[in-house]
Amino acid sequence: MPGSDITVDAFHFTTLLPTARKLLLNVESDDYGVVETRSCGGPLESYGYTEHLRQIRSFRKLTGEGVTLVGSEMLRILEEVLPARFGGSPLD
Repeated sequence: MPGSDITVDAFHFTTLLPTARKLLLNVESDDYGVVETRSCGGPLESYGYTEHLRQIRSFRKLTGEGVTLVGSEMLRILEEVLPARFGGSPLD
């Protein structure tokens, strides 16, 4: 994470299929979690899809009540929007 001593093993995606709508090379999603190979008994397992993701979190987005806010947008809300509407400063 920029400006921090914390390192996060974030997910990276690459699409190289000609049918993919966009070409992505090692694109970071700001998400991280646990990747594991296991059997689930689902229909896609017969095609070799045994990789599973769980405990997915984000280090730059805040999510609550089904709404996702990007961290930079949350800073703008806390430092500009709320003080302008209710008074005070970002330090209150």
